[in-house]
Amino acid sequence: ASSAEHVKRDGTLQQFKAPSADDGLRSLIRREVTQTLAASLPPQQLAPGAFPAQQPPPMQVIIRNSTSSRTEQQTVNAPPPPAPEPPRPPENGWDGLRRFCAEWWSSPSNRIFTLSMVGVALYIIQGREQHRWRMSEMQRRIDRNPFLRVVVQLLPPAPR
Repeated sequence: ASSAEHVKRDGTLQQFKAPSADDGLRSLIRREVTQTLAASLPPQQLAPGAFPAQQPPPMQVIIRNSTSSRTEQQTVNAPPPPAPEPPRPPENGWDGLRRFCAEWWSSPSNRIFTLSMVGVALYIIQGREQHRWRMSEMQRRIDRNPFLRVVVQLLPPAPR
């Protein structure tokens, strides 16, 4: 079978060469690219040198826009709620202290403050006790060392 085929067009018999596999792929790609360009570009950009078609003059559009707003507001003054009953005074000092502590502890910020102050106080006390222990340990070493004991007895203490 030859690659040439006969096709009848307009009543005449014409011969053309059947495309090879590479030509078919190229023509398919060429056709797809042309279709994509035709769909994405405006008509005057497709054909270079072609003059753009005469476009009709732009239409004049008149927009009559109007807005309106209306508000009605009524304020009704309701009577104020009755004043809460004042707390009764404590029966004794311990009851008042207990009530104060319960109100104090009910606030989260007061809890944080109280626990922080307890932590700071414990830190200061621990530092003071550690210093006292180090000073007593140093004095014990001085008292046990005969050379240091003689130096302390001969030299007067440093003025402060």
